[in-house]
Amino acid sequence: MRDSYNIKIEGGKELAENIRRLGIKMEEAITPGLDKGGEIVRIDGSGRAPRRKGKLAADIVKSKVEKNEIKVGPGKDVWYGKFPELGTSRMSARPYLRPALDENKDEINEAIRKELSKVIEEAGR
Repeated sequence: MRDSYNIKIEGGKELAENIRRLGIKMEEAITPGLDKGGEIVRIDGSGRAPRRKGKLAADIVKSKVEKNEIKVGPGKDVWYGKFPELGTSRMSARPYLRPALDENKDEINEAIRKELSKVIEEAGR
């Protein structure tokens, strides 16, 4: 069962090779953009989360970037956050994280592009 969503760079091998030619480690180049993309999803997902008591909305978290990937989902104290997102046998799904990811793809890609451009520009100096 999925309880978080991942933002991952596609075409990573080609991108990593091109970045390596500049003398930059892929992780150093991509981490700031993925972190900003994750924050976009975290903030929007928090705004969309169901609000019975407000705990879920307040505890949407993002992981640290690892292996060129970041995860966004409910924190450990609101483990039940996966139930409205995915639904159960007794409750239909009311997604709040998937729409936050899907509807912000352009903004996420732009954040990643900007941060990557900064790193590449700095390396060229």
